[in-house]
Amino acid sequence: MPRPSTRPAIVAAAEQLFVERGHAATLEQIAAAAGVSKGGLLYHFATKEELRAAVCREVVDRLWSVVHQLVEEPDRGGGVLLSAYVRALTGDSAEAARIFAPSALAPLFNETPAAIDVLRDDADRWRRAFDSDGVEQRRSLVIRHSAEGAATAAAEGYIDAKELHLIRLELLTMIETAVHRGESVS
Repeated sequence: MPRPSTRPAIVAAAEQLFVERGHAATLEQIAAAAGVSKGGLLYHFATKEELRAAVCREVVDRLWSVVHQLVEEPDRGGGVLLSAYVRALTGDSAEAARIFAPSALAPLFNETPAAIDVLRDDADRWRRAFDSDGVEQRRSLVIRHSAEGAATAAAEGYIDAKELHLIRLELLTMIETAVHRGESVS
């Protein structure tokens, strides 16, 4: 019986090697980095595609967790999840910023056909969560995707820390204004 930490160790090693080497990372290299045999790796993941999909799932679940850990005052009313999302992507989470760095994890998603299903499921999960967060959908969409664009631009050096902070303040102000003006959805 494999030890319980084998699967997470394989996923972590695979993520690191996929980021460093892209699709060229081999199962042998991943197994060695995880401290397991190739057979041990194959016990958990029958194919490289299956492993890449597991890494994608781990990444999207990690972002979900990071954002939810930043939710403040859950009883405040509308916009608490959206505010946490903006804060995560604009300075409160190095992990969220790393996930949105195109040079880091994007190639993993782009080179993985199975990631399309993972990303589609994740998008639906976020959509449901934001739809029940109490901010009008059109405003929520603009704010969410602005935060994602800002995180990506900051990661690639197109905007500096001061500009990212200004964007953050404006997006958080937009949320507060929507909630206080009653533009939120009941």
